[in-house]
Amino acid sequence: MIYFKAFAFTKLDSLEAIGNPAHVIIFDESEEMDKKLMSRISLVKFGKFLITVFLKKQKNSDDFDLRYYTQYGEEWPSLCGHAAICAAGVVKKFYDSKISEVVFHLENGIAIKTKLGDDSATINLPLAPAEPIRNGLIKKKIREILAVPAAAIDIFYKSKMNDYVVCLNDSFLIREIVPNLSLLEKYANDLDYRAMVVMQKTAVKNMDFEVRVFSHLALNKEEENGEDVACGSANCSIASVVNLDSYKVIFPYQYNVTGKLGGLQFISCDKATSSINLTGGYTAISFAE
Repeated sequence: MIYFKAFAFTKLDSLEAIGNPAHVIIFDESEEMDKKLMSRISLVKFGKFLITVFLKKQKNSDDFDLRYYTQYGEEWPSLCGHAAICAAGVVKKFYDSKISEVVFHLENGIAIKTKLGDDSATINLPLAPAEPIRNGLIKKKIREILAVPAAAIDIFYKSKMNDYVVCLNDSFLIREIVPNLSLLEKYANDLDYRAMVVMQKTAVKNMDFEVRVFSHLALNKEEENGEDVACGSANCSIASVVNLDSYKVIFPYQYNVTGKLGGLQFISCDKATSSINLTGGYTAISFAE
């Protein structure tokens, strides 16, 4: 196995961000992608990162099998856009720089078509239709988690990917949200959700929306943080809500050490295939074998 460290959504236009990190591990074609081994590695060796990505090249193909595990050694149950961008960066930079397209195959049968650039990648993800939420109790619990006044929220949605999408008006700044982490975890079963996506129009030049993503699945109790700093797959749900042909997203999460932003993304919608194309910059570093 070969080990890498990668960051997704690091650059867009003239803006830069640190990006969302993941460890990426490439199995040799002769090695088995053993679940117990992948769980142990992600838990013991790389427990500080939310996601560890495992790749294995398919025989007689440029495609790869892709698996990802959480910081708790559990297989991630859904799509993970930043993990796919990190994997693409490693394939391009360190596996084969001549590859311009690749498909990542997940165990659940989803195939992520990916175009590889020198410093960015575009992944194709399914669109997840969203419907407005009518249930007042659900709205109340979401407001309690986010600690946002009712007047600041225009509308709530829930998508088929089990994401809640919360649209803020300009009466409360998205960057001022300080979620109640105990409620984030406490209400997980009642709300039955994957992620809580909060979005607002931004004043940042050449960008359209600011987005923050909170989830009990991203909760790191040691660091008291339940925020996914730059979530790619959230756009599967966001795209249905904004209903635009294309848009740009900035994740205003700030890393305390550097003060830099979480991530930057460009999204275009493909209505013919009910999918989105998500583009983000990447950096990848080889750090061990």
